[in-house]
Amino acid sequence: MRFSIIFYLFTICMNLCSQDRIGFIDSLDICKDEIEKLEMFNLKKCRDKYHDYRKYSNLIQLHFFCLHNKTNSPITKEEYLDYSFLKKMQFSRVRRKTVWSRSKSLLSTISYLFTPEGKLVGVVRFGFVEDPNWMEIYNAGDLGRLVVKKKISFAFCGGIRSRLYTCESWKNSGDMECVVIDGKIFLLNNMDRSFLDTPDDPKFHLLPWDEFIEKKE
Repeated sequence: MRFSIIFYLFTICMNLCSQDRIGFIDSLDICKDEIEKLEMFNLKKCRDKYHDYRKYSNLIQLHFFCLHNKTNSPITKEEYLDYSFLKKMQFSRVRRKTVWSRSKSLLSTISYLFTPEGKLVGVVRFGFVEDPNWMEIYNAGDLGRLVVKKKISFAFCGGIRSRLYTCESWKNSGDMECVVIDGKIFLLNNMDRSFLDTPDDPKFHLLPWDEFIEKKE
């Protein structure tokens, strides 16, 4: 019994520490209204451009929020490994035309659209709706199941793999898409079949963040 109580308290502390390391999870509540506006914008764009989207209801959107380095200073390996690099980040926002005579500021994201069954049916990349027939180029793998079961607490993008330790990384959009699961960051590897990270392993997989960072030196 005593061991069970200690283990329970340890688990709670670990979860709190993990969430504290990734403060952007709390930011999602603050940005709730902005996220709702973004999702309405995405659905309208999809349905206006491709009428096939009108047959879907209750589409689930996974947003990879584009982050940029507000300090304009390089990030060290240690900052990446202990997640403190996220303290240097902030959300990116852009103005999008919502009607022909009006525009509004929206969060900058890559948004993946899934059916309630977890099937990938659309991508809105920084406001641009990709052709739904292109979905075959994505190795969505197990991502849909993780989204449907709400295993992903936060997702972000923006870094440039080849420039991780320079001021150039995290300035604009990059080639990294990451998800947070149980307080840990994972890099989506081989998501896009057009740009395979490891040609000998074409399947989608989640690469642990620390493993990715250790390989970058």
